[in-house]
Amino acid sequence: MSTDILCVGRGLPSNGDFTFEILGNTAAIEEVRRLVGAASSSNVNVFITGETGTGKELVANAICAVFRSRGSPIVAQNCAAVPSELFESQFFGHRRGAFTGALSNHTGLVELADGGILFLDELDSLTIANQAKLLRVIDDGEVRPLGCSESRRVNVRYIAAMNSDPRDLIETGALREDLYYRLAGFEIHIPPLRERPEDVPVLARHFLGDPRRRISRRAAEELRRFSWPGNVRQLRNVIQAANALAAGEVIRRSHLRLARDPRPVKGHGAGQPAPHRIAIRSLKDAERHTIAAALRFYGGNRSHTARVLGIDRSTLRRKIRELGLDAFMPEPANGREVTRAPPGIDGRESGRLDRPRGHGRRFVLDRP
Repeated sequence: MSTDILCVGRGLPSNGDFTFEILGNTAAIEEVRRLVGAASSSNVNVFITGETGTGKELVANAICAVFRSRGSPIVAQNCAAVPSELFESQFFGHRRGAFTGALSNHTGLVELADGGILFLDELDSLTIANQAKLLRVIDDGEVRPLGCSESRRVNVRYIAAMNSDPRDLIETGALREDLYYRLAGFEIHIPPLRERPEDVPVLARHFLGDPRRRISRRAAEELRRFSWPGNVRQLRNVIQAANALAAGEVIRRSHLRLARDPRPVKGHGAGQPAPHRIAIRSLKDAERHTIAAALRFYGGNRSHTARVLGIDRSTLRRKIRELGLDAFMPEPANGREVTRAPPGIDGRESGRLDRPRGHGRRFVLDRP
């Protein structure tokens, strides 16, 4: 079976019958192939980045091929599918009776991957607190299941993947910097398809399957000009649909069902970077970014942060817990002391200088 640089499943295949073909002739894809080759012949951890649909799982598969040929275990987990409160049980395991509902022993993912590879997709979906627990296991090389008094040595190679730029997530507090550097022995970035339009014909011919099938010149030009927000996964679906509509004839422009890019950039040439392209992120990521930025600006003071965000403190506490920001920006010892005060509704500073008895000058919020 031949594969390409695109995501086709939610987990890594367990068999070894794959021929890995990272398709494309551009310099960027040549660099991806070079790094995959180097990573495949080492035991260094790997960090894979790229937009959705570019093929992070199959790049991971290519790296895992050597381990699979040795019979080493390959374990894959989408971190977004693991509830935060079940993280330790899923990753480190538990013993019977460790908590309510633990009716039998459970071997965690880390222990299952002992001697092989643990692939962590959407790593950034883990809370900061759980990232710290994972980092401890990676650093120590030991795992202790819940309800067990002794740790066990493990030898695991980690491959992590995410859609976002890890440096942006570190800046907003959504990703631990130390965890990133611990995993980024090899960092492989898969470029989006809009930055390499020369590879579109190569991929399109591959998806046709039959070398006798043809794509008209106008259809080929339309494919090259399209921005491909869904990247190679979207291209595959478009070609397969066009192939069915053409019913054995030449694929023409009318056969292409191209969903418009929700992030259009007028006057932007094909294959060039799009500096004014709007970054579309999930509501959860946007909320995490906004709250983290406000916490940082007000030095962790939750009263000021809640006020400027227009929510009450209890809502802010809940959001911090849900978004994993509690370990990122703790509450100061004196919640009333801050460096900056949020601007008032009328645009003036809403604080006042007060001199408590026996203390120096400090900034105190006016009580509503």
